[in-house]
Amino acid sequence: MHIRSMLIIGALGSACLANAGTPDSLKQSTDSSGAFELGRIVVTGRQASAEKLTNQVDAKKMEERGATNVAQALDLLPGVAVNMLGARYETGVYVRGFDLRQVPLYLDGVPQYVPYDGYVDLARFTTFDLSEVRVEKGYSSVLYGPNAMGGAINLVSRKPLHQLEFDATLGAKGYKDAVSDTTWLPRINGNELSLNLGSKLTDKVYLMAGASGLYLDAYRLSQDFNATKYQVAGERNQSYHRDAKVSAKIGFTPYEASEYALSYMYQHGEKGGPLYAGPDATITPRYWLWPYWDKQSLYFTSRTPIGSLGYVKVPLYYDQFKNSLYSYDDATYRTFKKPYAFKSWYDDYTLGGGFEAGTGILPLNDLRIAGHYKRDLHTELNSNDTSKNALTYIFVDETKRTFIDHTSDIGIEDGLRLFDNKLSVNAGASFDHRESERADNYFKYHFVTNPVTKATTFIPDSIAPFAPSIASAWNAQGRVGYNFLDGQNLSLSISRKTRFPTIKDRYSYKLGTAYPNADLKPEAAVHYDFGYGGRFDFARSSIEVQCDLFYSHLYDAIQSVGVVKKTNGTDSISQSQNVGEATIGGRQNAIGNTPLPGIELGVDYTIIKDLFLAKSLNVAASYSYAEKNNITNPAIKFTDVPTQKGLLSIKWSPIERSYLLGSFEWNSERWVDSKGARSLAGYNLLNFKVCAGLSKNVSLEAGITNALDANYSLQDGYPEEGRSYFANMRIGFSFDQGKTALTHEGMNQ
Repeated sequence: MHIRSMLIIGALGSACLANAGTPDSLKQSTDSSGAFELGRIVVTGRQASAEKLTNQVDAKKMEERGATNVAQALDLLPGVAVNMLGARYETGVYVRGFDLRQVPLYLDGVPQYVPYDGYVDLARFTTFDLSEVRVEKGYSSVLYGPNAMGGAINLVSRKPLHQLEFDATLGAKGYKDAVSDTTWLPRINGNELSLNLGSKLTDKVYLMAGASGLYLDAYRLSQDFNATKYQVAGERNQSYHRDAKVSAKIGFTPYEASEYALSYMYQHGEKGGPLYAGPDATITPRYWLWPYWDKQSLYFTSRTPIGSLGYVKVPLYYDQFKNSLYSYDDATYRTFKKPYAFKSWYDDYTLGGGFEAGTGILPLNDLRIAGHYKRDLHTELNSNDTSKNALTYIFVDETKRTFIDHTSDIGIEDGLRLFDNKLSVNAGASFDHRESERADNYFKYHFVTNPVTKATTFIPDSIAPFAPSIASAWNAQGRVGYNFLDGQNLSLSISRKTRFPTIKDRYSYKLGTAYPNADLKPEAAVHYDFGYGGRFDFARSSIEVQCDLFYSHLYDAIQSVGVVKKTNGTDSISQSQNVGEATIGGRQNAIGNTPLPGIELGVDYTIIKDLFLAKSLNVAASYSYAEKNNITNPAIKFTDVPTQKGLLSIKWSPIERSYLLGSFEWNSERWVDSKGARSLAGYNLLNFKVCAGLSKNVSLEAGITNALDANYSLQDGYPEEGRSYFANMRIGFSFDQGKTALTHEGMNQ
């Protein structure tokens, strides 16, 4: 079926190109921010200020706030809640209540989520070579492709603007414990470094390369943390991580509005696995370490004008993920003798491509058509120590399991502009298809009966195929925007988006606690959004405001259902089924169960600028509120999702390139267990930073994170870092032939 889908995509693409034409709004832009424009997925009709306030974090903001990984960058946005999968020491996010399986991650429009379970560890992705992080919430362009049910996260890389540009960062972080409190310098426990080099070799050829590293030996817990059975006060056990990343891009722009770029990214990670340190005595600790967590992407992106009236954009990519997990016997992290001890390896890759074509043959229309195809392969291998001698190891590999999925889609999107662009009407639709090529069912002990002789044969360590899995889904959306005054915008949108169940959703036994279900259907969500965005400029001040009211209804949600009972009546074996229904928005009205919206607010207020000792004084704030309500079974709570989040920052820049920054974050409580018996307390984080620009090209900065030394957790039993100190030096310059002075661009000041 996937081959037929690709033939359909190619035929429709050819038909579109045969009549391609494009208005000014579809022409390749000349972005002055250093963003790789080919890596953006443009949502037509979206007001730019709305993205900057509530949907986008640019390189300057990431640098100012010390967001060195993607999870930290996303935490700067309202409606985004960071969560921690504690036993896996893995950082994710919820976007308006939807997790990373439902809000996939992209790099320059290329899927980055892991084929097996749809998740990805956001803390492994550094931000030093990114120009921006964009988040689409609910309503997202069908140009992203399948599975963007709750939105999409796109990491946009950098592109050089000058003949030569360079920036580098060297930093250290540390903490002060009870022993060293009387000393002046904290104990160093981590480092960061980065180097980016770009060049416009000619008017038609450019190069961009970068390298970065984040290293942490162990973080210190809050001094308010009380020791538990598996965690002493002070340093968090096995909380180390080491992340290194290299990236490169070569681009060619032979003529106006055309561009061809080949990009490469490789990142290597190693991490520990902190033990459970909470009050639940029934939880058994997992002694897990990850010797490597490696990812690499090679992708080609092109944009070709068709005459002077249209374009076609073609992405092709190969993305690989390799991962190893060692599960040890105990806290010595030496032996693998117990039944739960093993070594495990994942070796996955995604091979895919697609096209996007734009045409302006219809007056006042921005018509686009797109198609995608990708082949996901997941292989896993486990090995167990079969030696009974404590001093020897005899590891025996189980049979390797392989899973292969094919996913394709075709979509169309159009934007209509009326009344001198004051009114915009956008609509889009797509059809998605996914089918499995191979799915191995592993049997550690397997009995086969001969149908003729009735003799039974015992077969250990064997593979049999799962039943084929085929699913299709459709998506549709519409949006109306109205610019009623200069800088003032209203918008109303509705969208229906879907997500295919992952390989893990369909085939995992979940360590013997579940039965697979190859017949799972796609999940679906309907999103409603009403927004206002406005900007007001005054003589020496300005203010930007964004407000969104939203409501989402989730159908056919995949939930775990008990199918086998123990003698005491509790569930012993479960199965994933499409039985869930939920809403995301305001608290349900007790009378008539009337749906109420959630809310996101964002304000950026430059109070004064260009005065003596006040180059600028800026206050930025945001607030979000949304509840995820279980309609199927209201007594069952959704865990790890806070309902409210507030952000506040104050930045005073007395002179150019120097500033003082204070930031505050508040998160409300989140449920620990689905029965609502226990919750994690909300928390407050206060951070300070000072930056001194020594010259146009060099700056020094220092600061404190979690200045109040809050003792908080994102997941029960996995406390986060306490008070920490940091100091960084940043160097950056750019050069263009014919200019006599170096200008500072690399530090985003």
